[in-house]
Amino acid sequence: MQIVTKSWVVLILIVLCNCFSVEAQDSKKNSPIEIENIIKARKFRRYLGFELGLNTYWTQPGSFAPSAGQENFKLNYSRSWVFKYNLLEKGWDLVPSKKLRFITGLGIQHNLFRWEEAVAFLPGPLVVAENLEFPQLRVRKNNWRMSTLTLPLLWDWNTAPQSKRNFHLGLGIELGVRTGIRSRLTGELTVEGSDGNVYIDNITRNNFHSRLFQNSLMVRVGYRNLTLFANYGLQPIFLEDKGPSLKVFQLGLRVLSL
Repeated sequence: MQIVTKSWVVLILIVLCNCFSVEAQDSKKNSPIEIENIIKARKFRRYLGFELGLNTYWTQPGSFAPSAGQENFKLNYSRSWVFKYNLLEKGWDLVPSKKLRFITGLGIQHNLFRWEEAVAFLPGPLVVAENLEFPQLRVRKNNWRMSTLTLPLLWDWNTAPQSKRNFHLGLGIELGVRTGIRSRLTGELTVEGSDGNVYIDNITRNNFHSRLFQNSLMVRVGYRNLTLFANYGLQPIFLEDKGPSLKVFQLGLRVLSL
């Protein structure tokens, strides 16, 4: 499985790097390097940059709460975040007016899920969140993080491309390849006979029976350089009969545009 993942990642990187290198060479040949040209090129960028948002999961339409029997999977929503580092972007005008464009690129995202209850995230034959055996443990951090390599396929519509009062709406799919999952539990435990508290920092790296491909439906809307995004997972995070049926849901904004 690791070999298959690396092959997909390498293939995507090679294709995109070649695509961007060709574009860079053409731009150098056909246009001088001027500030105005740089501003025009960046005017229609909708993906490139750093994005931050709230991260949770969707169990059924209109519900963000785990199903019956999965109560231990409740999240602390205020401390569950998604960090998206969109490194590359390439766009094509589909109409002469530039109102409709197709955009792709390459990014890395980290989905951070912070548990609400004091539970331990265990892989095993079935992914479970079990109550901690030490009630006297004072939990400091208890979360799991899924890292993904992303590739957007986005159709972007602009109301007035040549105006400063341009609204833009993007619809598409963000393809994702899971690169790793890490679970972390830190806290302090009082042990009888010890001089003080015992500090615990337990890190577990495992795929936790998650799906290799983490694809999502993507909506992006904004005004001028401001962009809001929402992503909805097209399939559950975990394999069927290997864990709870949880789909990723993200809501956030582009903090830094490049």
